[in-house]
Amino acid sequence: MSVQEPTLRPAVPDEVGVLTEIAREAKRSRGYPEEWLALWWDELSFTTDTLKEQEVTVAEIDGRQVGVVALMLKEDDADLDDLWVLPEHHGSGVGSRLFEEAVAQARRHGVSSLRIVSDPDAEEFYLRRGAVRVGSVPSKPAPRRLPELRLDLSGGA
Repeated sequence: MSVQEPTLRPAVPDEVGVLTEIAREAKRSRGYPEEWLALWWDELSFTTDTLKEQEVTVAEIDGRQVGVVALMLKEDDADLDDLWVLPEHHGSGVGSRLFEEAVAQARRHGVSSLRIVSDPDAEEFYLRRGAVRVGSVPSKPAPRRLPELRLDLSGGA
């Protein structure tokens, strides 16, 4: 597969189903048991409220949605709530472009810190991009925990 640069754009309400499928396919590709996936189903859903409450950006290649990132902006920081790429595009640069866009959006809004609660399989992705691990947070099923990372954005562009 040749690497093609994705087009990035804001998500629109009529594609929340497609964005949900991207998140669920990406998570399923990590080999988690179906009973765990069922526990996470709601968290792996995009709704029209998600689009109202967060900055949601879609990556497209040849007019097809292949990835999505959601940024929850707060007063001085932001949460990277979701970053999902269809499995066939893992390693193609789509995730990196979405992450760069989320960082740029956060900086445009004057955010100084980006909080990331990462899937354990994705932690290295964020570490390579300058995030540092600051702890962990509880997950389902107990006693599972997820890495909590922070990316300092106060250093300029």
